[in-house]
Amino acid sequence: MKTLKYIFATCFLLVTAIAFSNAQQVIGSFPTMDGGFEGQTVGNLGSTTSVSAWSVTTTSGTRLISSNSTLARTGMKYVTTSNTSTSTKRLQTPTTSTLLGLTAYTVQFFYRYSGTTVPLNYQGGIYLTSSLNKSTDVLTNGTSGVWNKITAAVTTVAGTAVDGFGTVRSKATDAIDMDVDDFVIYAGAADNTVPDPATVATTTITSRQLVIGWTAPSTGVDGGGYMVVRGSADPTTTPNANGIYAIGNTVAAGEQVVYLGTSTSFTDGGLTPSTPYYYRIYTLDKAFNYSTPLAVNATTTAAPTPAALPTTQASNITFSSITQTSITINWTSGNGSNRLVVMRSGSAVNSDPQQGNTYIANAAFGSGSQLGTGNYIVYNGAGSTVSITGLTKAIKYYISVYEYNGAPEAENYLTPAATAFQLAAPGEILSTGTNTAAAGISWNTTSVWVGGVIPTQSDNVTVVAGDQLIIAS
Repeated sequence: MKTLKYIFATCFLLVTAIAFSNAQQVIGSFPTMDGGFEGQTVGNLGSTTSVSAWSVTTTSGTRLISSNSTLARTGMKYVTTSNTSTSTKRLQTPTTSTLLGLTAYTVQFFYRYSGTTVPLNYQGGIYLTSSLNKSTDVLTNGTSGVWNKITAAVTTVAGTAVDGFGTVRSKATDAIDMDVDDFVIYAGAADNTVPDPATVATTTITSRQLVIGWTAPSTGVDGGGYMVVRGSADPTTTPNANGIYAIGNTVAAGEQVVYLGTSTSFTDGGLTPSTPYYYRIYTLDKAFNYSTPLAVNATTTAAPTPAALPTTQASNITFSSITQTSITINWTSGNGSNRLVVMRSGSAVNSDPQQGNTYIANAAFGSGSQLGTGNYIVYNGAGSTVSITGLTKAIKYYISVYEYNGAPEAENYLTPAATAFQLAAPGEILSTGTNTAAAGISWNTTSVWVGGVIPTQSDNVTVVAGDQLIIAS
């Protein structure tokens, strides 16, 4: 380990956080860990931990994200490992600061191996930091060629999570090829209890979209949420127990996941007029146990005649009142009767509104109707400005503004959209000015910082003159 001691009046640090992929996990105790791997990039894993990508401690052998719906346990993606040595190695989740010290957790995952040599020396682990960690041996003497479930009881050590992560760790005596999928961490003992189902499905029917609603079970969702599967016929296939799906995955041929979240309703848009659609709604908990389904079906109505298309698009998008969590968007309107504003974090808007579809806007980012995945409607009206809330500091947000004409179900949207982007303000963190000991104090000590908040990659940092801090790498 190397240490550097800094004595300076002021330093500034700003690193833009990495945006999550389109299929980023949205349910569970630690969704950013992306234990279904659906939000990961196909290819070799890196050896440096990050907030968005799985990593490994050694690049010897093969450790990569593979995409194959036939070979994956759930969805499209999984991790495949080919170990060429018996040295200790571990797979590491994306990092999080929300793991707690001195807390009992369950590390749960599925593994598959081939051949007759059984992997016996694996552990499930939780790291609050690189030095504050706890791993538990797990019995991995499963069946060759199939997916085997593992649960490891792990009680974390004392401390505060700084870039914490979960692990699947091989001990020093195994050199066996193994695949991993459906990794999750949750508080408490291993949970195999199926949650209660949702009840009383409702539908609001138009020509190109259906609003599907349901009543939450009285017993709640136990840290989980809901998954909705759609088919052109009743999608009767049961989801994988403990499987982590993403929107767009299929449970079986013709049975697609169209919603994942905690809301008790969702809008299924872009549908074909005068067509029947079938849905099954599942409650799932923190361990990704799935309830029995609630079935509902509805047929879209006939399509009305679309309105005339505007000829002049909105333009001159500007931004004002920029904070860490909010921003105001302004634009010059075109010649449509209304404007639709779509917002996405981390990358450009990649889905346009569909003719005849009516979208619900919400200025709290992530709460309005969603186009595709991650493109949220934040404004729908005749004005030329909107103030957005619910943003994350130092994340870049992309905007698309569409002119349109037409009453609900007759909307005609002008494309391509007017586009722009803006970075939310970074955090501003100040040292206390009391850390003057000659030996220095660790950067990761809460008492070093005003308010006890340790800086992250998304903060501007001011170190007061005279403070002596140690940064370890």
